[in-house]
Amino acid sequence: DIVDGAWDQVLVHEKYMPTPFVEHAIASSSAEGERVVVFSDNVRYLAWLRDRFPTTLTAADVIPEYEHLNELERALAEIVLLSRCRRIVGPANSAFSRLAANLGPGEVVRADETVTEGRELDVMRAGIAAHRQDAASLPFWRALHARDICWCLDVFGGELSLDEQRALAR
Repeated sequence: DIVDGAWDQVLVHEKYMPTPFVEHAIASSSAEGERVVVFSDNVRYLAWLRDRFPTTLTAADVIPEYEHLNELERALAEIVLLSRCRRIVGPANSAFSRLAANLGPGEVVRADETVTEGRELDVMRAGIAAHRQDAASLPFWRALHARDICWCLDVFGGELSLDEQRALAR
């Protein structure tokens, strides 16, 4: 939800899934032998995820003629595809995820719920550190990395020392 486009300057915590949690969810599902369909409005990010996680699919891989659909048709097709998923991992207040879960058998699982309880901040720290180089070398990563850091500072700010907050903000 809301990674690129007209809303890319807004960080709505309930509608954004930080990259470290995305990667953790994909890796966990893949380890269990499941195929994963990832939805994002950032095509470069989708391509990067597919390169990194071979079990990852996009809507274009599953929906015939997807590239020829207009924005509204794509949205509807994505909701129908999501409705056929057993588990929908995403932001807490994603309208797409909630509608899809109501239409199908799947359940919505918040991104942080894919991480062992008490390890969420560790996953965020490790993911942010791991992507410093990506943010420096891949232009589209800079914005994702900044959003992940802002999300982390806002959500986990009370658990971070002032020095760590400063280091992340820098």
